[in-house]
This record gives sequence, C-alpha cells and structure tokens, in this order.
Amino acid sequence: MGVTVVIPWQATHDEHRSRALTWLCRRLVGVEWGYGLTIPTIEAHERWSKPRAIIEGARAAHGDIVVVHDADVWCDSVPEAVAAVRAGAPWAIPHYRVHRLDEVSTGIVLAGHEPDEGMPTVKRPYRGVGGGGIVVLPLATLRDIPPDVRFVDWGGEDGAWRDALRCLAGPEWRESRAPLFHLWHPPALDEHGEHRAPEANGLLAARYNSARHRPGVMRALIDEAQVRA
Repeated sequence: MGVTVVIPWQATHDEHRSRALTWLCRRLVGVEWGYGLTIPTIEAHERWSKPRAIIEGARAAHGDIVVVHDADVWCDSVPEAVAAVRAGAPWAIPHYRVHRLDEVSTGIVLAGHEPDEGMPTVKRPYRGVGGGGIVVLPLATLRDIPPDVRFVDWGGEDGAWRDALRCLAGPEWRESRAPLFHLWHPPALDEHGEHRAPEANGLLAARYNSARHRPGVMRALIDEAQVRA
C-alpha cells in the first residue's frame, strides 16, 4: 500500500519551467503527505510525449495509487482524492476550477507567497478538462488504461485519456470546490514558432471522443498504441 506522485517532465533550459518544478518538489516535501515521488524525464532532444513520460513513471511507482501531477500546478486537495480512490472511486480529480496565474502572480508564489484565488490570472478561471493537471488513480488502472503515446508535443492528450478512463474505468470522483493553480511559463512553440497542436493529435483525440460511450471500440483504440506501463 502506498502512493507515488509521478511528474512527467522534459529536460529544458527554460528557467520558468525549471523553477516551477523545483517549487513543486519542495512543496510536496513540505506538506508531508508521505507520498513517494518519481520524475520520468524525456530528454531535451527528444520529442515531448506526456503519455510516454507517465507510462515510464508508472514503471517506477511503488504502492497501489498513482498521482499523475503536472510540473507546473498545485492543489491542496490531493489527499482527499487519494482517499476517494481508496474508498472505491475508479479515479479522481482533486480540483474544480483552474486558475492560470499571470507572470507577476507566479513570481510572487515562487518567492514564497501562498497561491490564492484572488491573484490575477491570464484568463478567467475555468472548469478543468479532466485527465490533465492532477489525476489520481489506482496503479492497476493506469496500467490497464494508459494514455496514448501517439500524442506528441502538446494538445489533445488529456481529454483523450479522460474519455478512456470514463469509458473503461467509470466516472471520476471530483472535488467540487478546491482550485488548481497553474504557474505561468512561456507557451510551448512548434517548429514554426507557433503555439498549436499537431493535426494528428486533433484527429486522434476525435477518435477517442467518438469512442467515449463504446467500450469495445475504446479498448481497441488503446490497444493500437501497443504500450503498457
């Protein structure tokens, strides 16, 4: 029995992302939840694949529950989500609204101030998509329903995994009040200097969305990736 936090990460020279990861790791130690921690890393010269990093992290996880935790976010209600999974929820999301802090707010947080819902954001707080930010689930479920490694760069992977988990594991438990704070960093850019998802990601995400109420089709779609944690 135990819990492991898995932080998907890509080696980077971006000081903003690196400072966020350092802040997160120190905070995880400071809250003394007693969870293990692993940071599966995609090298800087490799194409980013959050699903591949998650699956690598699952291989290193100890215990029966995994917290898949983005490197630039925070939510205080992770233990409540862990408890919900222990009580029988198929999987859990510890947050409701996402607060994407602006650059100034992020600097204040990194300097030691507690993040709060009154801080300025880059956009109006919104309901998280599910499948991203922070996801809590049994390790066995992650191994049975892994995120699809065909998603590369950025875009579509979180929603597709949410659709797969809902279809094959069941509806998630979700905290209805706790905010998730997202620390500011420059957007990821493609080879053309633009912040947009690859077309293939959109097409693959659409297939997951179409299969969200058809377990047999969803299982076949996941099996296409031929990867298990």
